[in-house]
Amino acid sequence: MFPVRDDLGEKYYWQCPQCDCFTGTHEGSKKHKPLGSIATREIKQYRMNLHDLIDPLWKSKYMTRKQVYKLISDELGYTYHTGDVSSVEDAIRTREAVYRVAASFDHNKWNEGTIWIS
Repeated sequence: MFPVRDDLGEKYYWQCPQCDCFTGTHEGSKKHKPLGSIATREIKQYRMNLHDLIDPLWKSKYMTRKQVYKLISDELGYTYHTGDVSSVEDAIRTREAVYRVAASFDHNKWNEGTIWIS
C-alpha cells in the first residue's frame, strides 16, 4: 500500500475494491475506525491542500489546533473534520471558511499563498 513508507506497513486501512481508493484508521481503534470517508484521488488532494492551509494556523502557536478547528466549525456551522470533506464543493466552502478565520491572524505567521487546485 505504501511502498515508500515502511512505518505504515502494519497499519490498518479501508479500501474500495472498485477504485482502489482508501483511508487509514485511527491509531489504537479496536474496530479500526476510519479516519474519514474513502476519498477519490482528487478529493484526497483537496484534503491535503486544506491541511496545508490549516496546519500553519495552529503550528504558529497563535492558537491551539483545537481552537482553530473550533473556529472553522463555527464558520461552517457544523463540526469540521478534514476527513469528512467528500466533494469539491465541500473543499471550496472549507477553504473560504479558513480564509475568514485566518483574516484575524498575523499574516507573517501564515502562508495565504499556498497553492490550491482549482
